[in-house]
Amino acid sequence: MTKDEENLVARAQEVWQNILTREAAVPQPPSERGGRAITITVAADIAGLVKDPELVRELVLDFAARDDMGFKKHKQNLEVGDGRDTEYDLYQELLDAVQYNKKAILENDPATGIGHFYVEIYERLIELVAQVKHQLLARPEYEDAMDFKDCSRRTTNDSDNSGCEETSSYQRFDATEGNSGPFPRIFLAGDQ
Repeated sequence: MTKDEENLVARAQEVWQNILTREAAVPQPPSERGGRAITITVAADIAGLVKDPELVRELVLDFAARDDMGFKKHKQNLEVGDGRDTEYDLYQELLDAVQYNKKAILENDPATGIGHFYVEIYERLIELVAQVKHQLLARPEYEDAMDFKDCSRRTTNDSDNSGCEETSSYQRFDATEGNSGPFPRIFLAGDQ
């Protein structure tokens, strides 16, 4: 093997190791007994947000069935304060949702009604997964790993405020300031 080939193999192994250790692929620790059960609060939210009573009934039954399946698998329901990193769980589940949705697109003609529906959902899922990743990148543990400063957490007493006058592309969203809706929009490719 030539030196260039050895370097290429070494680089490929390094990239593969980085892929295997990304938070998107690292399993969370087992859940601990937490506090309030989530499914009951989701059911109440559905009842308040969905207008069609039959659809409310179907959704609540589906969430209850998923909760039951989770209990059988994990020996507990999804609860607040269960010792897991909820933001990473959400991110990983959204990544899976994007993959399943793309599969639905590829299995249905995007020109038809159902195919077009899945394309619309896909775009919304991509935006959601990008927003959650954006939030994860704004965590303090990423500051040292990336060329990143979240100046919103800095004070005038901090020893290193250099660079805080620059705007980072990874600053935390604030849904209360100038963003419409509960999920502020991130700029994706093509947005300006």
